[in-house]
Amino acid sequence: MSAVSHGALSAIDNGRVLARELSDVRKGWLERISARSDSIAWRLVDLLFTQPVVNAEFIAAQLEVSDRGARNALDLLEHAGVLRRTQTRQERRRNVVWQADELLTAMDAFAARADRRATGI
Repeated sequence: MSAVSHGALSAIDNGRVLARELSDVRKGWLERISARSDSIAWRLVDLLFTQPVVNAEFIAAQLEVSDRGARNALDLLEHAGVLRRTQTRQERRRNVVWQADELLTAMDAFAARADRRATGI
């Protein structure tokens, strides 16, 4: 098998691992979230897969909701363990950032696997 073929197959395998990990993360989140069916939180879950580090202003703009609605969704997902606040509540309330650690971990693992394969480790 040529190096190009081997690299392509490795990339496909790595992509499949990432897809499975992301699917597992989403499934776990859906099991942990308790919200009304029309809650902004459900839309926020999907948005996190495109942007795993967010603030209330970004969410309000992307989901076309009020600042209060965005903050309620953030609080709900933080309480469910989906998001982690990167600053304490005592720090500037307006500049708080949340991150989806499980997504970031999966993406970091994907990148590490790709780097190992690229360098032949």
